[in-house]
Amino acid sequence: MRTFFETGTLASIASGIVRIWIAAAAAAVFTLAFIAFLKLQPPSSTAVLPSTPPTPYMHIYPTIGSRGRVLVVHGLDVSKSTMALISYALADSGFDVYSVDLPGHGDSPVGFDAGLALETLRHVVAEVKPDIVLGHSLGAGLLLDLSVDEHFSTMVLLSAPPTPIPQIQADRVLMITGAYDIGRIRQFAPIMNDLGSPHIEWWSLPWAGHSS
Repeated sequence: MRTFFETGTLASIASGIVRIWIAAAAAAVFTLAFIAFLKLQPPSSTAVLPSTPPTPYMHIYPTIGSRGRVLVVHGLDVSKSTMALISYALADSGFDVYSVDLPGHGDSPVGFDAGLALETLRHVVAEVKPDIVLGHSLGAGLLLDLSVDEHFSTMVLLSAPPTPIPQIQADRVLMITGAYDIGRIRQFAPIMNDLGSPHIEWWSLPWAGHSS
């Protein structure tokens, strides 16, 4: 007859084995899910635009016939990788997507300077010739600055910061903010909506913040 301690030891060993198998099974599931996710991603490549300074970018190819070219511009202290999810979604919807790193961000070889970022983005726009420009936060503000003397067909501005401009040269503008966005951004959106009416549309998402 086994003693109490022998029984307890066997139970502990069995419990440990079960935990190991559960951990191994969970790791296998996550690995398979990650592999499946990678297979679902649209094809993409990375390269550098010959601007001054050089601009690293990711090109995500449409999975169906192209519906147009989209330039995606990230916000402050992040990079093109932060915009990957929305870039992949756009490519899945048939758009040819270019997502860039601004100076001082991501793989950019130089430090950040607002004036340099604006001129770099101007060069990128001239090179990419997008049908749609999409920017978040800092990226949206830079696109607004460019729209004073650059004409865009369609602009999508996510959480655009207050930007003192006299006009927006664009055929269509969609401004999106969140109910939990930064206060000054929430206040700025309706002002811009009034400036460009009727070709500016403003969406306020009740569940979103600045980065969501």
